[in-house]
Amino acid sequence: MYKQILKQHFGYDTFRNGQEIAITTILAKQDFLGIMPTGAGKSICYQIPALLLEGITIVISPLISLMQDQVYNLRQLGIEATFINSTLTPADISVQLNKVINGQCKILYVTPERLMTPMFIQFAAKCAISMITIDEAHCISQWGNDFRPEYKVIPDFINRIQQKVILSAFTATATAQVKDDIIELLKLNCPRVVTLGFDRPNLYFSVVKPKKKMAYLFDLITSFPNQSGIIYCNSRKNVQEVYDKLKGKNYSVGMYHGGLHSVERKNIQNSFIQDEIDIMIATLAFGMGIDKSNVSFVIHYNMPKDIESYYQEAGRAGRDGSEAKCILLYSAQDVSAQKWLIEHNNDEFGNPIEIAPHIKAQQYKRLNDMENYSNSTKCLRKVMLGYFGEILQDDCNNCSNCNNITEQTDVTVEAQKILSCIYRMKQKFGASVVIKVLKGKSIAKYAAYKFETLTTFGISDMPEKVLDQIVKYLICENYIYKEGTRYPVLKLTTTAIDVLKGNVKITMPIVINEKRTPIIKESVSHEHPILFEQLRQLRKEIAQLNKIPPYVVFEDKALISMCQQLPQTPNQFINVFGVGTKKLESYGEQFISVIIDYCQQYELNLEDKIAEALPMQI
Repeated sequence: MYKQILKQHFGYDTFRNGQEIAITTILAKQDFLGIMPTGAGKSICYQIPALLLEGITIVISPLISLMQDQVYNLRQLGIEATFINSTLTPADISVQLNKVINGQCKILYVTPERLMTPMFIQFAAKCAISMITIDEAHCISQWGNDFRPEYKVIPDFINRIQQKVILSAFTATATAQVKDDIIELLKLNCPRVVTLGFDRPNLYFSVVKPKKKMAYLFDLITSFPNQSGIIYCNSRKNVQEVYDKLKGKNYSVGMYHGGLHSVERKNIQNSFIQDEIDIMIATLAFGMGIDKSNVSFVIHYNMPKDIESYYQEAGRAGRDGSEAKCILLYSAQDVSAQKWLIEHNNDEFGNPIEIAPHIKAQQYKRLNDMENYSNSTKCLRKVMLGYFGEILQDDCNNCSNCNNITEQTDVTVEAQKILSCIYRMKQKFGASVVIKVLKGKSIAKYAAYKFETLTTFGISDMPEKVLDQIVKYLICENYIYKEGTRYPVLKLTTTAIDVLKGNVKITMPIVINEKRTPIIKESVSHEHPILFEQLRQLRKEIAQLNKIPPYVVFEDKALISMCQQLPQTPNQFINVFGVGTKKLESYGEQFISVIIDYCQQYELNLEDKIAEALPMQI
């Protein structure tokens, strides 16, 4: 039965990896935790069981935009769902809850803030609840990158309703510690845990260290003509600067940050979702839960605070499975900026946040891991997956470190000088001070330490920039580690002893030809690009008329499938990727008409296509 729903409502012939396991587990009334990457189709895992279970399903979602997208999409698929959040008046909420009580909706989306309100508690007491689904489940863990205190009420709500319900939880990012936290805090009962892995093979990862970021960004943007993308910045000031520069070059851009009025933020977000602007320049306040499937690139103008954040933010590209680019423009100043943010403990909107010392230490640890990723010479995908405990055996050949032409260079002697200098400075100083001593530069601030008397003072002829690269390599390779938070000092690991004794040779890859990020072709459809643009225009008109995002009508992948198959009849159109009976009924005639007109205009053989039509089977 669940396979029939997959085709009838969602228009897919087969499940993606992990989806069927999730569905059968839930239908067997066993708790479930899915750690599934962005684009894996997590929502289907609970939406299909929700339609088959006897009672209603409550989906707890952290963001208003996320639940609204989900509800709009479900309604387009012929599935009645609704939501309650702060955008609704008490009277509106009452109407929506009564619809659920009267059996008009099987799926109800709700923000965690609403769970313990008297109105919702009374509502829950009147309903037969079959399942509670917690989306973005990592938000309940203080060890995660996006902890939300309001998630703490979820276990209290589950206990309060006094019904035996199935619990399902989903997240795209969770370290082993966060996973255990989710299970414990949500009190999942012997859950089946499915971790699909964190690899997104369709994403190209790149780290670039440009001398002039803005100039490099201008050059980079020209590689993505007419493509949808996001540029993330770490401050409102940077968002404004990048926006002004790109707007001045007549790019189709919008900006989003916490300093804008809520109405203005909503309008610009809708413009991006509706494909009315190509590029969104934003702080981290933007993006979580935005289910826009055709984002072709995500550029980080500044380094994010940790690898979990970067994985989530970069993962907003290529949600439909198409190739997409994730590019980080790194500078050392980004690290200092992130440390400042940790110390000042403000959220995106400038509100002070109290953070326990152990949480702050964890933030510094994660920042250090992000810095190591940005400076690694290894396969970037290997480093990222390794952070989440996943081992990639071979290099990915789809990241900047794999694609750059490098030359292995013996730096053993310089490494020994660096390690020896750290030791003779009693492992009490950071990289910048160590490098200055190696270069023989006096530091008035530390005159009392008499660094000039050290045998390592002025011992290196290497430029400071090269010494800094070697230090970072030694850190990444675990010969050195940083101790401390805001002003970390360099310490030697036990493996450094073998280097100092000459038992280990240190070679590191030096880039001799840095390849540019591969360009995305202007046309995402390899067949009939003119038809693809015509279908995009029709989709946009339908979306505007119905006040829904274009990707809710059809994803780009569905339009590409139409260009490949050129369906001429309803029987053919139902076989297009992402077309179910509801979408065939709603949009089939309009899209088929455009396709037939195109085929006639370009004298394509219609008879052969019509002859291929088979009896429709759902």
